[in-house]
Amino acid sequence: MAVLDLEEGAEGLRTLDLGRPRALTAMRRAATELAGAVRSGEIDERTGDETLARLVSIARDVAVEVHGMLARGGAGPTLLREVEGHLVRSSELVAAGNFPGALEPLSKIVAQESNLSFSMDAFEDNIRDAFEDETVGFAYAIARNGLLARADGVGLARTSTDDSEIEQSQHFRMNIASVSKTVTATAVLRLLQMKGLTPDSFVSPYLPPDWEMGPGIATLSFRDLLTHHTGFCRQNESWDYATLQSYIEAGIDFDDKEDYCYQNTNFALFRVLIPHLWGLADDFPDLPPDQVTAGLYIFFVQWYVLEPMGIDGANCAEGDPDLRYYPFPAGNTPGIQQADWTLWSGSSGWYLSAVELVRFMAYRRYDTSILVPGVRLAMDLGFLGWNNPVDWDWGYGLHGIYRNHGGDINLLDTCIMEYPNGVQAAVIINSTGGSYPYQCVALRNSFDDAWIFAETI
Repeated sequence: MAVLDLEEGAEGLRTLDLGRPRALTAMRRAATELAGAVRSGEIDERTGDETLARLVSIARDVAVEVHGMLARGGAGPTLLREVEGHLVRSSELVAAGNFPGALEPLSKIVAQESNLSFSMDAFEDNIRDAFEDETVGFAYAIARNGLLARADGVGLARTSTDDSEIEQSQHFRMNIASVSKTVTATAVLRLLQMKGLTPDSFVSPYLPPDWEMGPGIATLSFRDLLTHHTGFCRQNESWDYATLQSYIEAGIDFDDKEDYCYQNTNFALFRVLIPHLWGLADDFPDLPPDQVTAGLYIFFVQWYVLEPMGIDGANCAEGDPDLRYYPFPAGNTPGIQQADWTLWSGSSGWYLSAVELVRFMAYRRYDTSILVPGVRLAMDLGFLGWNNPVDWDWGYGLHGIYRNHGGDINLLDTCIMEYPNGVQAAVIINSTGGSYPYQCVALRNSFDDAWIFAETI
């Protein structure tokens, strides 16, 4: 029992799903029980001490994080010295072999986290500071508990090199690049829900009947595609209909399937699978199949996902006609317009504004008419259409797991991120080349640095 409690506590501290104080309570209880088991001879001393030392090490790392959060949040020098004293006392108890006792001062540090409060003003300022001087233009939007809280456009959507300047806006539709994968995943889960299927259902019955299936294709599930565990690691050069067909005919390598391998192919295949699963792919025999499947995929996403959210007319063909994409700094370089992504859609290509992106996230998270609670939970816990923090470590923040997806294609960057306190944020940047960190890292850092010590508010 002690070891199980220890593992629960350690996992709780890592993911913060339990909350730090609760996780540390579980770990302290486990440490006391484990120390007793060592004394009674139920567990050998070496194993017990190694386990207890690991436990305290994890707790200390978290306490140090909290110390940093308090310092950045404006805690006074008296409290910071008290926290530092607890760290010293914990180290002394470890040196004396009193591992359960060493957790006590660490718990006192972690308890101080309750005096930190999230500041929307600081969060917005941090986002602006991260991108303002490193982009031609960007748009952002922030929602809290399903309601739009802040949004703005900063910089230029079009420079004077391409006619008159146009200021950036949170309402301009731009290509959201690979953030489209989260939109596609929501559509896939909506359709599976409608058909009474699960993410673990096989995809092979819903591939075009004239596509030959190569080795291993029959083993692929919707979950495999949604989590990039398909084995298509060597087949990512193109995502048009004919090339996707060639990938299916070539099959997969089972050794590759065991490993995570991010590939646009996985989500581009949903452009073909959704129409066949929906049952309409064969209703237009006189039209080219690439146009039929792409059109039906887009229509399904519009009709069953975006329009019920109040996002009308979004597509994969075009964004705002006045907006351009630039290198940074733009200088006198003309901007470009993103191309029509209709026949390449699924993994990329949706044109949405920053405000529409947070609207999408808010409805997905809080409205049950799109995904029922159990399906939404399966999406979140399984990281279906989200970047799994095991593979993308910026998903681990100081306050838990931050579900996210980023994207970048020629001359644009984008990211969506949602946080444990009900805050959701989106940023779309119509340039590349600035010195900001990866855009999802910037959103994580902006949130982590937006917590203020209560006495300073």
